[in-house]
Amino acid sequence: MRLTHYPFAILFALTLGSLQAAETWDFTPDVDSFSDEALLDLRYLNEDKAGATGWLRVDKNGDFVRGDGTPIRFWALCTRVDYSPYHERPLWNHMAPMDLKYHAKWLAKRGVNMVRCGAEINPDPKTSDLDTPNMAICEWTWKAVGAMADEGIYSIISPYWAYTVKSDDKKWGTDWNNNHNALLFFDKRMQEAYKNWLKVLFKTPSKHLGGKTLSEFPALASFTVQNEDSLIFWTVNRIKGPAADKLGKLFGDWAIKKYGSIDKAYAVWGDDFKENDKKEDGIIAMANMWFMGVDGRKQKGSHPRINDQLQFWTELMYNFNKEIKRYVNEDLGCPVLVNGGNWKSGDPVLLDDAERYSYDSTDVIAANRYFSGQHNGKQRGWAIINGDEYTNKSVTTNGALSLPTNLKQIAGKPMLITESTWVFPEENAYES
Repeated sequence: MRLTHYPFAILFALTLGSLQAAETWDFTPDVDSFSDEALLDLRYLNEDKAGATGWLRVDKNGDFVRGDGTPIRFWALCTRVDYSPYHERPLWNHMAPMDLKYHAKWLAKRGVNMVRCGAEINPDPKTSDLDTPNMAICEWTWKAVGAMADEGIYSIISPYWAYTVKSDDKKWGTDWNNNHNALLFFDKRMQEAYKNWLKVLFKTPSKHLGGKTLSEFPALASFTVQNEDSLIFWTVNRIKGPAADKLGKLFGDWAIKKYGSIDKAYAVWGDDFKENDKKEDGIIAMANMWFMGVDGRKQKGSHPRINDQLQFWTELMYNFNKEIKRYVNEDLGCPVLVNGGNWKSGDPVLLDDAERYSYDSTDVIAANRYFSGQHNGKQRGWAIINGDEYTNKSVTTNGALSLPTNLKQIAGKPMLITESTWVFPEENAYES
């Protein structure tokens, strides 16, 4: 299964752009009237209403099945149509406001039967307390899931991304210093707030869901605990101050449980990496992420402290994902399939297995994995404009190892590629 960002517009543009100049034309289609005389209308392939037979499940082979046990495959994409509270990139909404019901109908006609709604519900510290989610974004999520369901389209929701979190330590009584990387995995106050946000998201009745809550709405295909964050990625090195001490105290407790005491752990580890430890407080500092990768291990070898740190990080994420699955399924009463995360590690050779394992305490595995060449331009990273420079790269010639689906999968678990085509300038992009 593949999830992409606005694939139809991009595919049309790239296909046309690869033609000879004399053979090009403006692509300005009329608003779809959904005429019965349309030459292509795949709406009939979808269910009359998504979730009509109950909640999606996973069979013994790791494949998705409908509520009645019928196998189902997905043609999916990501959408934020009509989503306005995205403040970091105002030009995100380069698409004019569009009616979500029209949008869902348009997608279903073209065969789409799943969307991923990535909308972060974390509160704005300027206007809210820590335990109250952004209600405008919750409202959009309910609206999107409901509109898609009416056209037989299942939804994935992804309500948390550490990159978008803002905080006010003085107002909220926190000590995060506006750095939120990996906090969700170990900071008790963040975890408590996150559960409160989920409770509002899953347990609030909405007119967009016919008066039901998300916990009662089987058109919800999957719930992603968090987007693009990990203890086993380079951003872990940003954890400083009180947050680093909290993580170090957990590592100290872990070491005591494994070895009996910190001194016994030191007897195994040796003296490397001890300079920032606070042994008297039970705090074992984190070694730099670099020592876990290929280059770092060339210098230090298979170091026992680094190996233990990797095990500690992996188990911490695994157990957190397991707890959130339990919380959503049991405490919130929602039988939705849960996905722990979708990120990558700091070293694809040595660490990706640990990253994927940390999701294995949930139902669904996922990865954001991109395929692209070089792109230079003023809006590089999110838009293609006239005058940009880019290279062409094709997975059928020199880029097979970068094909988004070319990755290790976990037996018995469905695998989602939740992002793969953020910005695709090259002419061969449609080949992937």
